[in-house]
This record gives sequence, C-alpha cells and structure tokens, in this order.
Amino acid sequence: MAFSELEKHNRTIVTEELNDIHTLWIAKIYDVNNEERKASVKFLQKAIRTLKNDYFQTPPEDLIDVPLLPVFSSQNFEIYIPYSNGDKVLVGVLERPYIEAFYNDEVQEQQSFGRMDMGYSVVLKAIPKSILSDRQNNSKNILIRNNETNIIIKNGTIEVNGNCTWNGNLKFNGDVTINGKLKVKSVETDDIKTENGISKGGTPYIHP
Repeated sequence: MAFSELEKHNRTIVTEELNDIHTLWIAKIYDVNNEERKASVKFLQKAIRTLKNDYFQTPPEDLIDVPLLPVFSSQNFEIYIPYSNGDKVLVGVLERPYIEAFYNDEVQEQQSFGRMDMGYSVVLKAIPKSILSDRQNNSKNILIRNNETNIIIKNGTIEVNGNCTWNGNLKFNGDVTINGKLKVKSVETDDIKTENGISKGGTPYIHP
C-alpha cells in the first residue's frame, strides 16, 4: 500500500473512532433516588456511528444507577439539590470509572482498559426547562429558589420569600424589625424599655 493510501486509510480509521466517542449528552432521568444519589437515564439524542465511511444513528440504551453529583462538594462542605423524575440533565461520560479515584490517594494501575465507556457516566447537573424563555431578574445576586421559596443574597443581606423554620439558637447583633405579629412562649431579658408599642392592659408596659 502506497504511503498516501496508507495515510488516508489511517485517517479514516481515526476519524471513525473519534466519531464514536461521546463525552457529553442531554438526557432525561427517571427512577430518581435522592437518598442513594442515583437515577436511571434516558438519552434524548441519537449517537452518530460510522461504518466503512457510512454514517448511521442509533439511540444509546438507557442506563441505571447513574450517580447524581451535588451542585458543589469539597472535603468539608456540600450543596446537594434533590433531583426529580423527568428532569433534563447533562450527562458526562468519563474516560475512566470515577470510583478508581477512591481506591487510594496514590497513582494506581487501571482496573480496566476501556475508555469513554457509557458505563462511566455521571449526571453533572440539571438543565432548567425555562432556560430558553426565562429571564434572571436578580442577575447580579445569588438566587436560590424552588417552586415555593426564593432566597436572594445581595449586598451583604439575605432575603427569604417563603416560610422558614429555624431549629436551633439564633443570635442577632443588631436591630430587629418585625412587620407583623410576634408570638413567643417566653421572654427573658435584662431590661425592656418602651415609649409605645408594648402595652399591658392598654398602658405602656415596662418590664420590672
């Protein structure tokens, strides 16, 4: 085989192999188990395959028990947002199984010799369904929201729109403004002074 023909042959083989490597997919998840951080994945795009310079498309098979990655995670801190059935997500196909990193902290022999295998997939993050139409009104602030509650962090303040339950001690180093009714079971203080607002029997009340 002449060099030019050999080069063309090799280029064709490399191109076909590259066309069969897929690293990032759009998929829909189901059978979500947030407690065990895993879900089944249904791919929403067909894979382009090559065979003797011919192209065809085939849908990848569904995957089960795919890991659900948290929004952020470090050794001492984590933010995990629960997934829901039907969420559209980005699925990454790793070059090597992610579990190999947890065998030990040193460089190690690979446990298998496959690369970019669909079984090495992980769910990277969800894609919001409103991404094509929704506007981010708080584009300069940190926004955490679900269908019922919004938490906005801006200019050194935290604004919560929704009901809150606080389990634990709460300490304020500053003034507290309450625009509504305050219900407490007991009050303990060193001194309470008032000019108006706190009353007992219709007369201003000063705690003894």
